[in-house]
Amino acid sequence: MKRPAPTPRGVDPNEKGGRTPPGPDPSNARSAKGNVTDPSNPSKRDATLADVRRAKARTTGDPKAIPGLALASSLEPLLKLADLTRVLNCQLRTVERLKSLGRLPKPDLLIGTGSRKSPRWKPATIRRWIDEGGAK
Repeated sequence: MKRPAPTPRGVDPNEKGGRTPPGPDPSNARSAKGNVTDPSNPSKRDATLADVRRAKARTTGDPKAIPGLALASSLEPLLKLADLTRVLNCQLRTVERLKSLGRLPKPDLLIGTGSRKSPRWKPATIRRWIDEGGAK
């Protein structure tokens, strides 16, 4: 037979919803603000220059806001084996078999180390391979 769960201290068992957490202390301005930095406001003491640049890149879409960072929308995602199953409309085992037989194009990138390297293809590579006739 199960015992009923004990009621936590400070909670009225007849009250719905339980207790509410205490709010910020209005006498302490730092806790009232939640001590959160605002990267879009460079005048804040805790915001760094990098935070300001990241916020500018997010809001304006300026790729020069952070040196060396390209916008995600300008990059094409690399395709993995599971993505090729959707593109080729076949089973994962079929794609794995094509890869092991060498009928898929050479991967553009291998991610990982040792024997657990995951192949990735650029969409343009797969498009070119399909245009050339695919796995003949």
